[in-house]
Amino acid sequence: MLFPNFWLETKHKQSLYPYLLYPISICWMALGKLKIQLTSSYQSPLPVICVGNLTVGGNGKTPTALKIRSLLGDLGYKPHIVSRGYKARIKGPHLVDPTRDSFREVGDEALMMASQGPTWISQNRSAGVKAAANSGANVIVLDDGFQNFSIKKNLSVLVIESSTGFGNGYLIPAGPLREKISTGLKRADIIITIGSPPTQKTFKSKHLFLKKLPLIEGRLVPKKNSLNLKGKTIIAFAGIAHPEKFRTTLEEVGAIIIKFKAFANHKAFEIQQLNKLLSEARKKEAILVTTE
Repeated sequence: MLFPNFWLETKHKQSLYPYLLYPISICWMALGKLKIQLTSSYQSPLPVICVGNLTVGGNGKTPTALKIRSLLGDLGYKPHIVSRGYKARIKGPHLVDPTRDSFREVGDEALMMASQGPTWISQNRSAGVKAAANSGANVIVLDDGFQNFSIKKNLSVLVIESSTGFGNGYLIPAGPLREKISTGLKRADIIITIGSPPTQKTFKSKHLFLKKLPLIEGRLVPKKNSLNLKGKTIIAFAGIAHPEKFRTTLEEVGAIIIKFKAFANHKAFEIQQLNKLLSEARKKEAILVTTE
């Protein structure tokens, strides 16, 4: 699904949806509290660094998890990422092999992460952590595990996209929040805000309480070895939570966008759709560009 407009702070004032869905949000919160009470936590012998967020999708947590793993590797550690494996058919624990596994088997995010280092998918997170430890890891990076209470964390990193922030401030489905802001911040050790300098400044000015925790500013930028798109005519498409972020990145590198197609988050593209985009790009002598 795409991020509904009424989930955004400036849009909900013009919509009745948040108010109509609010009773379901109360049920969501109650079920979340019950789940915490019924969950027992596993204490891993290895350090566990959790990377997560308070809202649904598009915060930059996966690039953050990859960066943390890369930094740990540079320091001489043997870090493994453990992920749930969103939309994966395999329940795990399974060490993802990018040369053999398909996105249908392990999920698109896990496949991307595995191309850069050891990545496990496991619906049972504690089983995934144990499998990683038995395979030589000496530190675990838990991807999207902030709301998972089956594992005790040594460090919890909260990632926030500054352009969308906490959305309209409501819980799912009235808004994008997975839990109340106050309860989430109590468990966070470090906050990383990701976005452009203007959106970072605006977001932090609206939420001064964030200063109570160590705060790091981050930004997603194209790799130095990426294709030079300055002045090039392109047709772009993406199946991510906030496709406009990708469009902004393309504009910042100087690409001339003649068409931009947004698909649902984690969209499994059909051959017919891709062939249509390829054909259009050839006709207009444009480069076809998408996200990793």
